[in-house]
Amino acid sequence: MKIPVKIPKEAELLIKSGQTVDFGTPFHRSKGKKVTRIPLAEILGFKPEKIFIVLKKVVGDKVKKGDLLAEHQAMFATKQYLSSVNGIIKEIDHNLGTVTLELDSDDAKLTMCFFSGQVETVAEDYIEVKVKRADKFDTRETKHYVGGPVYYIHKVNEPLTEENIAQKCIFGISINSLDQAKIETLGARAFITHANNPQNISLKKIILQNSDDFEHIQKEKYPFCIMGVDKKSIFFYE
Repeated sequence: MKIPVKIPKEAELLIKSGQTVDFGTPFHRSKGKKVTRIPLAEILGFKPEKIFIVLKKVVGDKVKKGDLLAEHQAMFATKQYLSSVNGIIKEIDHNLGTVTLELDSDDAKLTMCFFSGQVETVAEDYIEVKVKRADKFDTRETKHYVGGPVYYIHKVNEPLTEENIAQKCIFGISINSLDQAKIETLGARAFITHANNPQNISLKKIILQNSDDFEHIQKEKYPFCIMGVDKKSIFFYE
């Protein structure tokens, strides 16, 4: 069976088709957007409307530090502007004589895989991961998109440790207020329960629509889960 996994917009995918991935595999890298506006007309001393004549790059071109960005041939001298940054040209303003660059950010955020399996399909905005078996269940619509190993709580006041909780999705009927604070502190990804449990917790909560599904999942004890890309379903799998 194949499970669809969403790729965030403007993310640099770090996995490929045919690759076997787990929770220690880098998934994607997303960079924070920073821009800078360069007043070329002012710096090189030409009329703003002539910017397309002096520019050596066009919108969409990549610019590296040290690249010749513009060159203005004046009466007695030739002035050049060498880029001091790495980036991509996003806008050229012929009224102001400026160029806007979107910078390569050093603050790239690396996201590890929160799923496990073999990558079969790589599309523009999603991938498909082949797993041994999987079942899909309806949930209430949520803003959250999470996944990971699942830890099953069998009873209220069950002892919880960092080994059991960290980076896992917690599955259970309810948790007391003390355990709620504890699993958040220990780094749980989400709490999965069913629609008949309106418990108010600040941890990301995934609510199954059908209580029979809850009982089925609890019986099967699938080791992993991930939200569906529609944000109204969840896959439990191995």
